[in-house]
This record gives sequence, C-alpha cells and structure tokens, in this order.
Amino acid sequence: MFWEKFPSIAPDVVRVRDLIREELGSPSGELSSALVDLASRDAKLLRPGCMVLSARFGVGEGEIPERVVRLAAALEMLHMATLVHDDIVDDAATRRGGAALHRAYGVKEAVLMGDLLFAKALELVAEYASREHAVFLSRGVRHILDGEIEEVEVRRALGRESFSLRRYLRRILRKTGLLFVVAFHLGASEAGAEEEVVRRLRRIGYNVGMAFQVIDDVLDVAGRGLGKPVGRDVEQGVVGAPAVMLARKEGDRLGVWMRRACAGGMAGRVWAGKVRRLLVDSGAVQEARGMAQGFTDRAMREAAGLPEGRWREVLEGVLAELVVRRV
Repeated sequence: MFWEKFPSIAPDVVRVRDLIREELGSPSGELSSALVDLASRDAKLLRPGCMVLSARFGVGEGEIPERVVRLAAALEMLHMATLVHDDIVDDAATRRGGAALHRAYGVKEAVLMGDLLFAKALELVAEYASREHAVFLSRGVRHILDGEIEEVEVRRALGRESFSLRRYLRRILRKTGLLFVVAFHLGASEAGAEEEVVRRLRRIGYNVGMAFQVIDDVLDVAGRGLGKPVGRDVEQGVVGAPAVMLARKEGDRLGVWMRRACAGGMAGRVWAGKVRRLLVDSGAVQEARGMAQGFTDRAMREAAGLPEGRWREVLEGVLAELVVRRV
C-alpha cells in the first residue's frame, strides 16, 4: 500500500480500508465478495489517504473524526464505481492486477456492482456529510460523469476540436482532478481547518489531480509499471496530453491517423505503433512532461505556504512520492 511509506498516516488509511471491506461485504454473496476482492487488490487508496492527511491540518495530533473516515470510504467507493464502469466501456481485461469485473462475472453483473458502489457511497455521504459538503460532492460526481461522456464523444469524433488543449484540461479535471479536489477540501473542512488552509489544500488537490492524469497519459505512450499495456489509449482513440501537444504540429492529420489506429486488426496495430513512435520522436511526450511539471511545481508551491510543522512535511513527502518522482 502506498501509505506504508508514511507511518503517521497509514493507520487511519487502514481504518478507511477496513470500513470499505465491511460496507461492501454486506449483504454477503458472490458479487459482494467480488467487490471486497477488488477493494483488497493492490489498492493505493490515494484519494482517501489525501483526505485523511488534509484532516490533520484541522485536528493536528488528535484523532481523525469518524465522519472523516466514513466520507473517505465513500470517496474511494465512488472512485471504484467509476473504474468498474470505465472497464466496461473500454472492455479492459484487467484491473488492479486481476481480471476486470465484467470479464470475470459478466457485463450485467459488473454494471450492477458499479451501481452498488455508487449507492453505498452516497448512503455514507447522506448520513455523515454536512448539507454543504453533500452538495459539493454530488456536483463533483455529476462533473465526473460529464467528463466520461465527453471522452466518449471525443473518441467518436477525433476531429480538430477533440485535440483542443482547453477541452482536454476540462475533461481531465472532471475525470481525475475533481476527486483529488474533493479529497483535500472535505478532509480539511470537515476537520475544522482554517478557511485559508482549506482553500490552499483545495488548490493542491487540483494541481495534484491534473499532474497525475497528465503523467498517466505520458506513461501510456512512453512506458509504465502500472499494470496497463503501453499504448492502449492510442488504440482506443483516447486523446491524452502527448496527442494534444502533437496536434499543434500535425493538425487534422493526427485525427485521421488515430482513427486508423482504432480500426483494430493488424492494420490498426500498425497505425497505433506509428502514432506512438511519432508522439515520442516529435517531442510531444516531452512537452506533456513539461505540462505535468508545471502542475507539480504549483502543488509544491502551495504546500510551502501551509503552516510549518509535521503535517506540512508529511504532505510534501506525499506530493514528492505521488507526482514529483513520476514526472
């Protein structure tokens, strides 16, 4: 688990993990067992861990409130729900080192498991979040789904607008950035942190989430150790940061090439290989790394403005591990 490197945070993340397993195990049955298994597979628990850490800026050395732990569990279950449904849309073969749920149990069953994750998460939110934070989180979920829908539309079109930098940034904020924003904001706010600290942590969440997705896009082209085949995004028509950078030079031609790469079969694989090589050789991957570095630098500057002390040092260590060393 990612948080084992941070022993001051790990015990509370374990509380969140155990609560998730408890919530998903009831009622018992094959599909519940499948969800417990998914929650137990090499899960980094990044978002709930960031939420617990941000709560430290409110409670200090005191005990993390139970409501924060339960909302952190809800956040992770929301994230899991999006992964289950993403895997169906992408027909992904694996997830977290095991078979994707729709491959192991069937599409209908996986849809229901994703829905169950959403329902259990929202039940915790309704019970433990303030009205303000429940509204904040529900709007976040809506924007995440907006981002998923937009990605499908981008894949279908692959026209000039599909490679717009502004559209790309909006899409990754919705898909990835928002859950990090929610994690940092809710943890600090629910724990009673000062308003300026909450705002700064929210900005950190934004920059971390954006950097995280841009880096993920880079690794899909340049190589990764995350259990996902290299180049899958190109083969599926997903417009990542390197493609956005390359489109500035190649214009409409890149869309044509990516549509060919999505065609499947031997010809599709050949075109996918050509596009990946072009993304690297053209310098587009390096430009995307520069974009990720910009978000990372802003996150670190925001962290430097937090009150001095143990928890700022821990946060800076987490940021270094989470994004700085991946750029």
